[in-house]
Amino acid sequence: MLKGLKIILLGVGVIVVGFSSFFITSYFINGNEDKGTTITKIQNNGNTPSRPNVSGIENVLTKENYDGTVEIKTTLLTEKSSNNQLLFEVVMNTHSGDLLQYDFAKLANIGFGKETNNSGIFEWQPSNQDSHHLKGILTWKGQIDKNPSFIDLDLKTIDQIPSRIFHWEKSKAIDEMLKK
Repeated sequence: MLKGLKIILLGVGVIVVGFSSFFITSYFINGNEDKGTTITKIQNNGNTPSRPNVSGIENVLTKENYDGTVEIKTTLLTEKSSNNQLLFEVVMNTHSGDLLQYDFAKLANIGFGKETNNSGIFEWQPSNQDSHHLKGILTWKGQIDKNPSFIDLDLKTIDQIPSRIFHWEKSKAIDEMLKK
């Protein structure tokens, strides 16, 4: 009797695991392919907003890049920025390499409209010293001379990727920031 119960429980376990695997594969992998979207395609879109605000609406001030083995998310901190200082929260994750080897202040460039503005100074303030999961504030101190049509932050040569551009179109939040 006990041997029969063990066989039944083993059979039920095999069925549950098999059904779960089928469901996960069908829904998450095959279901997305039918729509023309895969998880990889979604992650590689460098302009996808990522960080929900308190009300659950995605924050358009957060931009992502998943090129190479280093994932980078940048958020333009409009509440702390002005027309002579832009602050970006930068969050990086990798499972290979050492993120502490990079001098982010020297690898950054900023652009406004059709102009790249290399005048001004970047400063990098890490909030941790984790070589695989690094977070900090990248500050550009310079003067934005005119009303830009967009803001581009370009981080160069991180993980042998020549350029990662994070792009913010002109918005109400940026207009308010530039009035400060």
